[in-house]
Amino acid sequence: MSKGVKSQQWWALTRNDVELLLNNLNVLKYTGNDGLSFTAHIRKQPLFKDIQKAIPKKAAMDELFFLSAFKKLSSAYVFTDAPICYTKWFDWISKHPTIFNRLLPSDKSAIDDNSCIFVRKTFPAFTNTVITPKSHCVIMVIGSENKGIADYTPFLSKYKDLCDIYLLVMIDIAEINSEIKKSCVQCYSVVWNQLKDAISKLKATMALNYKNVVVIPEEKTTIEAICNYMWEKHESKTHKRPYWYNKITGKSVWVEPTVCADIKSKGGTWTMKNRRRKNHTQKKTAKH
Repeated sequence: MSKGVKSQQWWALTRNDVELLLNNLNVLKYTGNDGLSFTAHIRKQPLFKDIQKAIPKKAAMDELFFLSAFKKLSSAYVFTDAPICYTKWFDWISKHPTIFNRLLPSDKSAIDDNSCIFVRKTFPAFTNTVITPKSHCVIMVIGSENKGIADYTPFLSKYKDLCDIYLLVMIDIAEINSEIKKSCVQCYSVVWNQLKDAISKLKATMALNYKNVVVIPEEKTTIEAICNYMWEKHESKTHKRPYWYNKITGKSVWVEPTVCADIKSKGGTWTMKNRRRKNHTQKKTAKH
Protein backbone atom coordinates (compact mmCIF):
# COMPACT_ATOMS: atom_id res chain seq x y z
CA MET A 1 0.00 0.00 0.00
CA SER A 2 1.41 3.37 -0.97
CA LYS A 3 -0.43 6.47 0.22
CA GLY A 4 -3.92 5.20 0.95
CA VAL A 5 -7.04 5.54 -1.19
CA LYS A 6 -9.15 8.66 -0.90
CA SER A 7 -12.95 8.62 -0.82
CA GLN A 8 -15.93 10.46 0.64
CA GLN A 9 -16.12 10.76 4.45
CA TRP A 10 -19.77 9.62 4.44
CA TRP A 11 -20.54 6.06 3.47
CA ALA A 12 -23.52 3.77 3.20
CA LEU A 13 -22.10 0.37 4.15
CA THR A 14 -23.52 -3.10 3.65
CA ARG A 15 -23.84 -5.34 6.69
CA ASN A 16 -21.00 -7.56 5.44
CA ASP A 17 -18.65 -4.60 5.03
CA VAL A 18 -19.47 -3.36 8.53
CA GLU A 19 -18.72 -6.80 9.99
CA LEU A 20 -15.45 -6.90 8.04
CA LEU A 21 -14.31 -3.65 9.64
CA LEU A 22 -15.56 -4.46 13.14
CA ASN A 23 -13.80 -7.82 13.19
CA ASN A 24 -10.48 -6.50 11.90
CA LEU A 25 -10.50 -3.55 14.28
CA ASN A 26 -11.38 -5.87 17.21
CA VAL A 27 -14.34 -3.67 18.14
CA LEU A 28 -16.12 -6.50 19.93
CA LYS A 29 -13.19 -6.72 22.35
CA TYR A 30 -13.61 -3.07 23.38
CA THR A 31 -14.86 -2.85 26.98
CA GLY A 32 -14.82 0.90 27.62
CA ASN A 33 -17.77 3.26 27.63
CA ASP A 34 -16.58 6.60 26.27
CA GLY A 35 -15.41 8.04 22.97
CA LEU A 36 -11.83 8.80 23.97
CA SER A 37 -11.06 5.28 25.17
CA PHE A 38 -12.74 3.84 22.06
CA THR A 39 -10.53 6.01 19.85
CA ALA A 40 -7.47 4.87 21.79
CA HIS A 41 -8.55 1.24 21.31
CA ILE A 42 -8.90 1.67 17.53
CA ARG A 43 -5.53 3.39 17.24
CA LYS A 44 -3.83 0.38 18.84
CA GLN A 45 -5.12 -2.06 16.26
CA PRO A 46 -2.64 -3.42 13.68
CA LEU A 47 -4.95 -2.56 10.77
CA PHE A 48 -5.17 1.08 11.84
CA LYS A 49 -1.42 1.35 12.44
CA ASP A 50 -0.61 -0.20 9.09
CA ILE A 51 -2.82 2.23 7.17
CA GLN A 52 -1.73 5.22 9.26
CA LYS A 53 1.91 4.60 8.32
CA ALA A 54 1.03 4.87 4.63
CA ILE A 55 -0.93 8.13 4.99
CA PRO A 56 0.84 11.52 5.16
CA LYS A 57 0.64 13.13 8.62
CA LYS A 58 -1.39 16.16 7.48
CA ALA A 59 -3.82 14.13 5.35
CA ALA A 60 -7.50 13.73 6.30
CA MET A 61 -7.69 10.26 7.87
CA ASP A 62 -11.49 10.07 7.53
CA GLU A 63 -11.15 10.42 3.75
CA LEU A 64 -8.35 7.87 3.40
CA PHE A 65 -8.86 5.16 6.02
CA PHE A 66 -11.99 3.22 5.08
CA LEU A 67 -11.45 2.47 1.41
CA SER A 68 -7.76 1.77 2.13
CA ALA A 69 -8.84 -0.69 4.80
CA PHE A 70 -11.27 -2.51 2.50
CA LYS A 71 -8.71 -2.80 -0.29
CA LYS A 72 -6.24 -4.27 2.18
CA LEU A 73 -8.68 -6.72 3.78
CA SER A 74 -10.71 -8.16 0.94
CA SER A 75 -11.62 -7.91 -2.72
CA ALA A 76 -15.21 -8.82 -1.86
CA TYR A 77 -16.21 -5.51 -0.26
CA VAL A 78 -19.07 -3.52 -1.75
CA PHE A 79 -18.43 0.17 -2.42
CA THR A 80 -19.77 2.65 -4.97
CA ASP A 81 -18.00 5.98 -5.19
CA ALA A 82 -21.15 8.11 -5.09
CA PRO A 83 -21.75 11.04 -2.73
CA ILE A 84 -24.57 10.40 -0.26
CA CYS A 85 -23.86 13.83 1.26
CA TYR A 86 -24.23 16.91 -0.95
CA THR A 87 -21.32 19.32 -0.54
CA LYS A 88 -20.72 22.21 -2.94
CA TRP A 89 -17.12 23.28 -3.54
CA PHE A 90 -15.61 25.72 -6.03
CA ASP A 91 -12.09 25.92 -7.43
CA TRP A 92 -11.73 29.38 -5.86
CA ILE A 93 -12.84 28.19 -2.44
CA SER A 94 -10.69 28.41 0.69
CA LYS A 95 -11.07 25.89 3.53
CA HIS A 96 -14.86 25.80 3.60
CA PRO A 97 -17.57 24.52 1.25
CA THR A 98 -20.78 26.42 0.55
CA ILE A 99 -23.02 27.07 3.56
CA PHE A 100 -26.72 26.82 2.74
CA ASN A 101 -29.84 28.60 3.93
CA ARG A 102 -31.72 27.64 0.77
CA LEU A 103 -31.04 25.49 -2.29
CA LEU A 104 -30.67 26.71 -5.85
CA PRO A 105 -32.35 24.76 -8.67
CA SER A 106 -28.90 23.47 -9.67
CA ASP A 107 -28.37 22.13 -6.13
CA LYS A 108 -31.66 20.24 -6.25
CA SER A 109 -30.69 18.68 -9.58
CA ALA A 110 -27.29 17.58 -8.24
CA ILE A 111 -28.88 16.10 -5.11
CA ASP A 112 -31.46 14.18 -7.11
CA ASP A 113 -28.95 12.94 -9.70
CA ASN A 114 -26.64 11.55 -7.02
CA SER A 115 -29.38 10.32 -4.65
CA CYS A 116 -27.86 12.37 -1.81
CA ILE A 117 -29.61 12.11 1.55
CA PHE A 118 -27.64 14.76 3.49
CA VAL A 119 -26.68 18.40 2.84
CA ARG A 120 -23.47 19.90 4.22
CA LYS A 121 -22.97 22.63 5.44
CA THR A 122 -26.02 24.56 6.62
CA PHE A 123 -26.82 27.59 8.75
CA PRO A 124 -29.30 27.20 11.65
CA ALA A 125 -31.88 29.01 9.48
CA PHE A 126 -31.61 26.38 6.73
CA THR A 127 -34.79 25.00 5.21
CA ASN A 128 -34.71 22.22 2.64
CA THR A 129 -36.45 24.25 -0.05
CA VAL A 130 -35.48 25.51 -3.49
CA ILE A 131 -35.63 29.28 -3.87
CA THR A 132 -37.96 31.01 -6.25
CA PRO A 133 -35.49 33.60 -7.55
CA LYS A 134 -36.38 37.23 -7.07
CA SER A 135 -35.80 39.74 -9.87
CA HIS A 136 -32.51 41.02 -8.43
CA CYS A 137 -29.63 39.74 -6.35
CA VAL A 138 -26.93 41.21 -4.14
CA ILE A 139 -23.51 39.62 -3.64
CA MET A 140 -22.07 41.02 -0.43
CA VAL A 141 -18.30 40.71 0.00
CA ILE A 142 -17.31 40.45 3.67
CA GLY A 143 -13.72 40.59 4.90
CA SER A 144 -11.58 42.07 7.66
CA GLU A 145 -12.46 45.64 6.63
CA ASN A 146 -16.23 45.45 7.01
CA LYS A 147 -16.75 42.56 9.43
CA GLY A 148 -17.49 45.06 12.22
CA ILE A 149 -20.92 46.09 10.90
CA ALA A 150 -23.22 45.38 13.85
CA ASP A 151 -26.66 46.22 12.46
CA TYR A 152 -27.91 45.39 8.98
CA THR A 153 -31.50 46.48 9.70
CA PRO A 154 -31.49 49.54 7.39
CA PHE A 155 -30.28 47.45 4.48
CA LEU A 156 -32.42 44.36 5.13
CA SER A 157 -35.63 46.30 5.82
CA LYS A 158 -35.27 47.94 2.41
CA TYR A 159 -33.91 45.16 0.19
CA LYS A 160 -34.48 41.73 1.72
CA ASP A 161 -37.87 41.26 0.03
CA LEU A 162 -36.66 42.71 -3.28
CA CYS A 163 -33.53 40.67 -3.94
CA ASP A 164 -31.72 37.43 -3.11
CA ILE A 165 -28.63 37.99 -0.94
CA TYR A 166 -25.44 35.94 -1.26
CA LEU A 167 -22.32 36.25 0.91
CA LEU A 168 -18.78 35.97 -0.42
CA VAL A 169 -16.53 35.86 2.65
CA MET A 170 -12.79 36.01 3.28
CA ILE A 171 -12.88 35.60 7.06
CA ASP A 172 -14.04 33.06 9.62
CA ILE A 173 -17.80 32.50 9.38
CA ALA A 174 -18.12 33.00 13.16
CA GLU A 175 -17.03 36.64 12.77
CA ILE A 176 -19.93 37.54 10.50
CA ASN A 177 -23.05 39.29 11.78
CA SER A 178 -25.76 36.70 12.53
CA GLU A 179 -28.49 38.90 11.03
CA ILE A 180 -26.96 38.91 7.55
CA LYS A 181 -26.09 35.19 7.76
CA LYS A 182 -29.71 34.38 8.53
CA SER A 183 -30.94 36.48 5.61
CA CYS A 184 -28.65 35.17 2.86
CA VAL A 185 -29.46 32.38 0.43
CA GLN A 186 -25.97 30.88 0.49
CA CYS A 187 -22.52 31.79 1.79
CA TYR A 188 -19.24 31.10 -0.04
CA SER A 189 -15.65 31.28 1.18
CA VAL A 190 -12.92 32.69 -1.04
CA VAL A 191 -9.19 33.40 -0.85
CA TRP A 192 -8.69 37.17 -0.94
CA ASN A 193 -6.38 37.18 -3.99
CA GLN A 194 -8.97 35.23 -6.01
CA LEU A 195 -11.88 37.50 -5.16
CA LYS A 196 -12.27 39.12 -8.58
CA ASP A 197 -12.26 35.77 -10.35
CA ALA A 198 -14.64 34.32 -7.75
CA ILE A 199 -17.23 37.05 -8.33
CA SER A 200 -17.21 36.40 -12.06
CA LYS A 201 -17.49 32.62 -11.62
CA LEU A 202 -20.19 32.92 -8.99
CA LYS A 203 -22.44 34.90 -11.32
CA ALA A 204 -22.10 32.16 -13.93
CA THR A 205 -22.53 29.34 -11.41
CA MET A 206 -25.86 30.66 -10.13
CA ALA A 207 -27.40 30.04 -13.56
CA LEU A 208 -30.29 32.29 -12.57
CA ASN A 209 -31.64 35.03 -14.81
CA TYR A 210 -31.44 37.96 -12.45
CA LYS A 211 -32.30 41.31 -14.00
CA ASN A 212 -29.63 42.96 -11.92
CA VAL A 213 -26.68 41.69 -9.86
CA VAL A 214 -25.19 44.20 -7.42
CA VAL A 215 -21.81 43.38 -5.86
CA ILE A 216 -21.18 45.31 -2.63
CA PRO A 217 -17.40 45.47 -2.07
CA GLU A 218 -15.54 44.97 1.20
CA GLU A 219 -14.55 48.66 1.14
CA LYS A 220 -18.09 49.63 2.17
CA THR A 221 -17.37 49.49 5.88
CA THR A 222 -20.56 51.01 7.34
CA ILE A 223 -24.25 50.30 6.85
CA GLU A 224 -24.64 53.86 5.56
CA ALA A 225 -22.01 53.22 2.89
CA ILE A 226 -23.72 49.97 1.87
CA CYS A 227 -27.13 51.60 1.53
CA ASN A 228 -25.68 54.58 -0.36
CA TYR A 229 -23.88 52.20 -2.71
CA MET A 230 -27.26 51.01 -3.96
CA TRP A 231 -27.68 54.40 -5.67
CA GLU A 232 -25.98 55.39 -8.94
CA LYS A 233 -25.34 58.93 -10.06
CA HIS A 234 -26.42 59.85 -13.59
CA GLU A 235 -26.67 63.02 -15.65
CA SER A 236 -30.00 64.08 -17.12
CA LYS A 237 -29.44 65.29 -20.67
CA THR A 238 -32.90 66.81 -20.75
CA HIS A 239 -32.64 68.79 -17.51
CA LYS A 240 -28.84 69.27 -17.53
CA ARG A 241 -28.52 68.19 -13.93
CA PRO A 242 -27.50 65.06 -11.98
CA TYR A 243 -29.93 62.54 -10.55
CA TRP A 244 -29.58 59.33 -8.53
CA TYR A 245 -30.96 55.95 -9.57
CA ASN A 246 -31.51 53.00 -7.20
CA LYS A 247 -30.07 49.80 -8.69
CA ILE A 248 -32.68 47.57 -7.07
CA THR A 249 -35.88 49.55 -6.63
CA GLY A 250 -35.54 51.46 -9.91
CA LYS A 251 -36.49 54.71 -8.17
CA SER A 252 -34.84 57.99 -9.22
CA VAL A 253 -34.38 61.15 -7.13
CA TRP A 254 -32.95 64.57 -7.94
CA VAL A 255 -31.05 64.99 -4.67
CA GLU A 256 -28.23 62.78 -3.49
CA PRO A 257 -29.60 60.39 -0.83
CA THR A 258 -27.73 59.56 2.35
CA VAL A 259 -28.81 57.12 5.02
CA CYS A 260 -29.62 58.32 8.51
CA ALA A 261 -27.97 55.93 10.96
CA ASP A 262 -30.69 56.40 13.59
CA ILE A 263 -33.12 53.48 13.57
CA LYS A 264 -36.44 54.20 15.23
CA SER A 265 -37.21 51.79 18.03
CA LYS A 266 -40.69 50.95 16.77
CA GLY A 267 -41.32 49.42 13.40
CA GLY A 268 -37.63 49.30 12.39
CA THR A 269 -38.16 52.22 9.99
CA TRP A 270 -35.34 54.31 8.62
CA THR A 271 -35.02 57.57 6.70
CA MET A 272 -32.94 59.24 4.03
CA LYS A 273 -31.90 62.88 4.35
CA ASN A 274 -30.92 65.39 1.72
CA ARG A 275 -27.35 66.54 2.38
CA ARG A 276 -27.93 69.89 0.68
CA ARG A 277 -30.63 70.76 3.21
CA LYS A 278 -28.57 69.60 6.16
CA ASN A 279 -27.90 73.09 7.49
CA HIS A 280 -31.38 74.46 6.94
CA THR A 281 -33.35 75.44 9.99
CA GLN A 282 -36.19 73.13 9.04
CA LYS A 283 -34.90 69.78 7.79
CA LYS A 284 -37.25 67.89 5.54
CA THR A 285 -37.09 64.12 5.69
CA ALA A 286 -38.41 61.87 2.94
CA LYS A 287 -39.24 58.29 3.86
CA HIS A 288 -38.21 55.51 1.49
